[in-house]
Amino acid sequence: MTRQTILLALGLATVAPVTPDNTLVRTVDEFREAVRHAQPGDTITMANGMWRDANLVFDADGAEGDSITVRAETPGEVILTGQSRLRIGGQYLKVEGLWFHRGALDRGHVIAFRTDRAA
Repeated sequence: MTRQTILLALGLATVAPVTPDNTLVRTVDEFREAVRHAQPGDTITMANGMWRDANLVFDADGAEGDSITVRAETPGEVILTGQSRLRIGGQYLKVEGLWFHRGALDRGHVIAFRTDRAA
């Protein structure tokens, strides 16, 4: 084997495949950080429990066939209440299993398909 072949083989052996992340978040700050780093194929899983007055902005870009997903740890067990809201902006995004319960906003929408401040 030549030196170049050995170097090529070593280089290929050290390349790790890129796999989608599944990030469990327990706070709004963790949610924001996960969205900030989300890549196509990633899933952001919100921990079960009551999320009171949570201002969630899901602004990201997935890819065709490789969406970014925000989902409940257990469908129906992530409960957004009080002044909670979800603003969604970007491409190829999914939201699954969240429950908005007994919420009230002074203005705006509980769920908005835009991320600007006027929402």
